[in-house]
Amino acid sequence: MTTVKCLNDCIKKKDDNKPIIYKESYKDIVEAKRLFDEYIKILKERYEINSTESCFIPLLDCLRKYGEFYLNENMFKQALEPLLLFYKYVEPLEKQEPSKLYTYLSVASLLLAKTYDALEDYDIAEEYYKKSVDTDRMLNDGNSTYNSITYTNLLTSLCEFGDFCQKRGKLLRAKILYQEVLETIQNNGVFYGREWNDVTVYHGYEDETTVNRTEEATRFAIISLWEIETELLKVGKFRPTIKKYSRKLITSPQILKSCEEDDVELLSHEIMINSFDKIRWLIDFTSKSELEFDICQNRFCVDAKCLTAVMELDTSDVCQLVVHTVDIDQATKILKEIVKMLNE
Repeated sequence: MTTVKCLNDCIKKKDDNKPIIYKESYKDIVEAKRLFDEYIKILKERYEINSTESCFIPLLDCLRKYGEFYLNENMFKQALEPLLLFYKYVEPLEKQEPSKLYTYLSVASLLLAKTYDALEDYDIAEEYYKKSVDTDRMLNDGNSTYNSITYTNLLTSLCEFGDFCQKRGKLLRAKILYQEVLETIQNNGVFYGREWNDVTVYHGYEDETTVNRTEEATRFAIISLWEIETELLKVGKFRPTIKKYSRKLITSPQILKSCEEDDVELLSHEIMINSFDKIRWLIDFTSKSELEFDICQNRFCVDAKCLTAVMELDTSDVCQLVVHTVDIDQATKILKEIVKMLNE
């Protein structure tokens, strides 16, 4: 048997409201599963009778710990059931006003992301990583960043998503995420956690101090950025690709005249527009050129000279800049200048 620490709070009902708590450790995973299932059944019944926060939080905490129990044992398929149930309970919170319960949505998303990552279902893992980061960003937007848990959760989700992207070879996207870690720390100035309101901290999440989490995230981001820069130097920072455009989408007379194919091949490159200064520089640069430029992201392509259109994109993700010219030398020269400015 593998020695495990499971379900420390074994509950036996004394009456409808007050449980008796026993502190125990178990060596049997099957027994641990039985106790988790029993405890969750009790908590679900209580929540169905009394759907208040005082009954909701213990249920969420138990589901989280159940999922983490399996993750710690590398039993990833088994972890899915409690974690998906955990997520099912917290998903409706998206439609409500932000509250301390929102941290559960972030935690559930991150745990599912790590589970699907371990199961090598990378597309689903990426969706949950992004959900976790987006939730934490929302909780740390502007004046709402007055809670040490939401702050450290954001650092954690950014580092985890960055590590995922780095391992998948999405180096520029990982770079954006790591840079956001350092910017978040700098902007909040909370190395010693002096500005946090302890009253609003979400109780029940077993976390290290804000100071230690901040220092850990700082080291992790700096080392990871160095690794990315080292890798980019090996493979080359300038790596343009060809993007095919339907002839119907081309408006440049020069291109239409020089190319008679149905699909026109144009030179493009990944760029980072993760700050307003970068966006402003790009708009100014492209506006001075007679050529057309597109910025593409997922299924969307917008005019790179239009500020309002560019601002509609997800600036925390990588974009593809396309130069509308069939002159490869000219496109290469332009892209090199842009990449040098934006991808640092």
